[in-house]
Amino acid sequence: MKKILILLILIFPILLHAQNASYILKGKIARVDAPAKVYMSTEKRSGTYIDSATVQKGQFELKGTIADPYPVRLVLKYEDSDKQEYLTNFYLEPGIITISSADSFKNAIIKGSKLNADNEKLKNAVKLNEQKLQTYLSEWRSAHPGQKEMDSIDRADYSLKLKENKKASMQIYFDFIKENPNSFISLDAIKYVGGPIPNYAEIAPLFNSLSPDIKNTITGKEHAKFLTTVNATAIGKMAPEFTLYDPDGKPVKLSDFKGKYVLVDFWASWCMPCRAENPNLIKAFNKFHGKGLEILGVSFDDEKRKNDWLAAIKKDGLLWKNVSDLKGWNAENVVAGLYGIRAIPQNVLLDKTGKIIGKNLKGEALNKKLEEIFH
Repeated sequence: MKKILILLILIFPILLHAQNASYILKGKIARVDAPAKVYMSTEKRSGTYIDSATVQKGQFELKGTIADPYPVRLVLKYEDSDKQEYLTNFYLEPGIITISSADSFKNAIIKGSKLNADNEKLKNAVKLNEQKLQTYLSEWRSAHPGQKEMDSIDRADYSLKLKENKKASMQIYFDFIKENPNSFISLDAIKYVGGPIPNYAEIAPLFNSLSPDIKNTITGKEHAKFLTTVNATAIGKMAPEFTLYDPDGKPVKLSDFKGKYVLVDFWASWCMPCRAENPNLIKAFNKFHGKGLEILGVSFDDEKRKNDWLAAIKKDGLLWKNVSDLKGWNAENVVAGLYGIRAIPQNVLLDKTGKIIGKNLKGEALNKKLEEIFH
């Protein structure tokens, strides 16, 4: 048994490493002859560099291992100058990838990467569609020389074209996903069109259409879990139970509100759209509290912002029960995981049994729903 344990300990790092694949990124920027370095960072954390390489005679090389492809940005910095050049929205993936340019770093051509070819194909299709809107604006300016603002008729026409253009762009993403089920770009496209508050009925079929290889990536599994949570907290489902703490440190359970209609409001003191919505919540609370409405404010503030949370409750006049685990967006935030919260403000409206009967109701939409309940 002891020998087996020792063997497992020895091979465990190998098993972990086997989940990753190697990448080599070779670059050649013809005109760079001065001392310079290339830095790589993720698109989400552009100020934190994860790798770097010195440029020698216009060439550089970055290599390492990677579990899943992900978008990165490259920054070319000259040692004796503040000048910088960027290559953004570029995917790092296993294999040998070459980046070459005869002039500007930002105009570099990427080869040896099907993923980046797919990404370029999608980007160009969307860009071509968006250029139609720019053509419309150019034609309008030519027809109205010296006129800075559109009149009401032109604004209405532009608004319609803008709406049609956005719809066409979304259709480009949908078509790409359906035509490229084995591309990691399709997975990121699904995340983009779904956004932080996806429509499960629309997004789940798209995700399910992806190949097993893509769905079984780390990113694919994470998104599958997220979609499962979205579905579990859909209208008609029972709201997941949780216990959080009020400003005095006393535990508050969601089930404490059973027997009453309760609006669970997800917010934070630093979230300006949340704070802007608070007057509408106060109006609804004052109007319907006497008829049986309760509000439970769930803050996404962290421990460092506890005083800001307390000050916001007082300043905004939030008379209802407010709770938090003060974990912010930390992975340990239980409520974020239970309800799939990736953006705020959000809310869920529960009936007396704890069933979700409304989601993300704001302003007049919230008032209308409550009027239906308490008429």
